[in-house]
Amino acid sequence: MLRIFCLRQYRLMILLFSMFIISSPSYGTTGNNPDGIKLQSTRVIYPGESHNGITFTVTNNTAKPFLLQSRVIPWQADEQDNVSGNQSGGVPFIVLPPLQRLEASDALTLRIRLTRNTLPKDRESVFILSLKTIPGQEKNTDSASLTLAMQNNLKLFYRPEGMPEYDVSEFAREIRFISQSGELKVINPTPYYLTFRSLSVGKYPVEKNALSKMIPPFGEQRYPLSSGARGQVTWSLIDGEGRNTPEQVSVLSG
Repeated sequence: MLRIFCLRQYRLMILLFSMFIISSPSYGTTGNNPDGIKLQSTRVIYPGESHNGITFTVTNNTAKPFLLQSRVIPWQADEQDNVSGNQSGGVPFIVLPPLQRLEASDALTLRIRLTRNTLPKDRESVFILSLKTIPGQEKNTDSASLTLAMQNNLKLFYRPEGMPEYDVSEFAREIRFISQSGELKVINPTPYYLTFRSLSVGKYPVEKNALSKMIPPFGEQRYPLSSGARGQVTWSLIDGEGRNTPEQVSVLSG
C-alpha cells in the first residue's frame, strides 16, 4: 500500500513539473497531419467587425484523448516568441471553452470573443493565443510515468475596423531602411505589425533568429548588420495568415 501511494505521489509530482517547467512554447501543425494535434492556423486574425467573436479549430489526430487549456495572454515584446504567459489578467479577450477534454480523432471549435474594446483604433494590437494540450492518463498504472504537456503560443492580431488593406506593394513604398551604427534600422509607418521572412543587404542576409523580432505599427526595429553590407535591401514578409509575401527590393539609406 505504501509503495502504491508513493508511486502515485511521484507521478503527480512529475505531471505538475511537466506542466509548469517542461512544457514549452511551440507552433502547431497546419495542413493534413496524420498524427498529432492539428491547429487551424499558426496565426490568428481577429477583425474588428467580428462583433460576435471568431472561431478556431483544434483537431486531435491521435488515438488518445487530451485535456485542452485555452486562453489569451499578453504579448511580451521583450521576449518575442519565447512567451510563457503565466498571467492573463487585463487581457480583453475570453476563450470558450477555457478547459475541455478533446477526444481521440475528434475536433473542438473554440470561440474567441472580445470582452471590452479598449484597444487602439488606428493600428493592430497583438496578443498570444495559448493552447496547452495535456495527455490523458492511463488507468490502473502503478509504474512511474512522465507526462509532457505541449504548449502552442500563436500570435493573435486584433485589427480594428477601418484599417487600410494589407498591401505589401504599398508597404514597399513606405518602409524605410537605414544603415546606422553597424545596425539596420527599419522604420514602419504602417498600422500593421511586420515580420520579415527574409531580409538581406546586398549579399549579406540578416541572421534568421533576428527576424522573429516584429516591427510595431508606426515604430521601428533594429537588426544586426554585417560589416561591409551595402547595396539594395531585399526582403519578404510573413503576412497575417502566415504565408510568405512576394520578394521586394528597397533602397538602403545612411
